[in-house]
Amino acid sequence: MGHPYQCWWTGSLLSIEETRALVPHQNATTMQVAASILGALRWMIERPSEGVRVPDGAAVGDVMKVA
Repeated sequence: MGHPYQCWWTGSLLSIEETRALVPHQNATTMQVAASILGALRWMIERPSEGVRVPDGAAVGDVMKVA
């Protein structure tokens, strides 16, 4: 989540059963990807003049509020 290696993302603690209780027929990876996309979309909608960002330059805290 940025450099110089301030933290590491290692995955989800959700079990397949917990995930499928929330979103039938899906898995924890789907949940992680969807949450990050929704967070990034919200950030972009709220800040249309900020321009393009790469993950290392994104406001991780703002994106994670959605997740």
